[in-house]
Amino acid sequence: SRQIQTLIHMPMVTVTNATSEPDYVLSDELSDGEIQRRLKRARKDVPKAVGMNNHQGSGGTQSRKVMIEVADFLAGQDMFLIDSRTIAGSIAETVASEKNVPTNSRDVFLDEVDDAEAIAGELFRLARIAKERGEAIGIGHCRPNTLIALKKYLPALAEAGFDLVPVSKVTH
Repeated sequence: SRQIQTLIHMPMVTVTNATSEPDYVLSDELSDGEIQRRLKRARKDVPKAVGMNNHQGSGGTQSRKVMIEVADFLAGQDMFLIDSRTIAGSIAETVASEKNVPTNSRDVFLDEVDDAEAIAGELFRLARIAKERGEAIGIGHCRPNTLIALKKYLPALAEAGFDLVPVSKVTH
């Protein structure tokens, strides 16, 4: 029985103020109350979620105001935060740690290139990082090529001694 965990994939504004989810997106132009309302709405939409990560968010994850509101919300919900790290200057993990929210950040984007062989290459890069450090986090989209690559190569990685674990197991 595989333990499947659900995360809220929370839209946050990009550095160019772009978003694909205007009703949910978090930005520091919003009041604290509006940020909390949007977080509560997302929580209501995904009631089984045990954690959150950011969708886009190169701007939002660099905003101390946004990340304090997110961390306070997650602390109150006993949820963790995974930083998708869409920009090097992200402070999401730092702010979550300050607020004692279990956290970690993405090591590899598996499917930035939507091609099964390219995704396999990223999967093996993820494995190399895990071997060096003892753990690694990969993020991918719900796409056919991503599923093809995972189905094809996860058994080989398992045979090589790699454990696929729920992301909450690698938060700290």
